[in-house]
Amino acid sequence: MTTYTVVTWPEVQLLMDLEGFKEHSYLINDEQGLNDFGSSAYFIETEWLSKNQ
Repeated sequence: MTTYTVVTWPEVQLLMDLEGFKEHSYLINDEQGLNDFGSSAYFIETEWLSKNQ
């Protein structure tokens, strides 16, 4: 099972140019997600994130 970590702006900006970001992340853009995390927040696969920090 894949797990995800929420990364918010501006921290996510540091990850956006890394190889594989688009394949391992999902923009949070539903109403509840925007209320909880703000704009420009992403779900990022936890395993990929741990390899790229």
